[in-house]
Amino acid sequence: LRVLDLDGSWTWDEDEIASKTQVTDNLAGILEAKLRMLPEMATSILQIASFIGHDFTVDVLTTIVHEEQDMIQTEYTFDKHSRETIEARIHRVLKIALAEGFLEKDPHIDDMYLFSHDKIQMCLYKDLIPDPTERALLHQRIGSVLWDSIRG
Repeated sequence: LRVLDLDGSWTWDEDEIASKTQVTDNLAGILEAKLRMLPEMATSILQIASFIGHDFTVDVLTTIVHEEQDMIQTEYTFDKHSRETIEARIHRVLKIALAEGFLEKDPHIDDMYLFSHDKIQMCLYKDLIPDPTERALLHQRIGSVLWDSIRG
């Protein structure tokens, strides 16, 4: 996209724009394929993290996962008698996501994680809850948890 100096109008090269858009679509396809290779539990937890936002704390993610256990449809149940706690599973998932390059640790804030690319967050986000009403309810619950964490 360029501005002509003489009259201030805009010009652009449609082929160049189309080629860059194709690269973005290809990246999304590659990321989706890589995300599908994760264990089901890891995908479910990362999907919930994607609803929290681009960055999230372990505490907020843990609270939401505790509240939304029924949403996590995996062969691994979060049963009270399990030897591994939800917190331990979340930390294990975060280690996997860091190793795979899906997440980065915030260097300035303890226990803060960031999605390493917005496409990763969006790939996870779009697949969790297709129903707009259910999405809104989850966002409302996350907002409530975030509000409570701010108020202390």
